[in-house]
Amino acid sequence: MSSTVKLKLQSLEVAPGRIVVACPLKVYVLDSSTFTLMYADETHDNREGRFAVSQQSNTLTLAYPRTKQGSVKLVNLKEWREGPLYSCHQSSIRYLGITDSAERFCTCSVKFTVVRVFNSETGEKLQQVWISGKKDPAVRMRFSPEGDWLAVVTSNGSFKVYSIYLTEKEKISTRKTLQIENPVSAFSFLSKLSESLG
Repeated sequence: MSSTVKLKLQSLEVAPGRIVVACPLKVYVLDSSTFTLMYADETHDNREGRFAVSQQSNTLTLAYPRTKQGSVKLVNLKEWREGPLYSCHQSSIRYLGITDSAERFCTCSVKFTVVRVFNSETGEKLQQVWISGKKDPAVRMRFSPEGDWLAVVTSNGSFKVYSIYLTEKEKISTRKTLQIENPVSAFSFLSKLSESLG
C-alpha cells in the first residue's frame, strides 16, 4: 500500500510512529502507519527545511522555527501538547538540535556566530558557545544521548565538541527518562553523526 501527498518538500525525518515533513512555510506531522495528517503549522521562511525531533517514543518532541523571526516552538508529539513560543535569536534560525530526553534544545542563527542551548520547559538560555561564523559555518548539530555534549559539524567537515553543563541530578533524571542503565562512551554519538553526513 502506498500513499501520495503533493508537497514542496524541503526535508523529511521518520520518528517513532511519526513522519515529520518540512516545507518552505509549513511543517507537517503524519502518522507513519496510516499517513494521516496529525499536525500542521506555519513556519518562518524555512527553505532549508530545518527542524529537530527527539527519537525516543516516550519523549517524542518536535522543535521548529515559528513565523516570528528567530523564534522556536516545541510540540510534544506523543501527548500533542504545544509549548510556548521561545525567542532565541534576533535573526532567522538556521539549525536546530534537541536532546533525546527533549529536556534541552539548541539553535544557531543565519549569522553562524553562536549556538545557544535552552531549557525546553522554561525557555531559559542555559549556555551559549561561540563558533567560527560564516567563514566556516555549522552544517549539523547533535547532542550526546545524555545531553552533556554537543557536536557541531562545520562546512569543512571538522567536528567541534562542546561540553554542556549538567548537574548530577539532571544526569540521573535524563538516564531515568531514557532508561539508560549502563551509559556507553560519551562520544559514541559521533559515529551516528558521521553516518548521517554520508
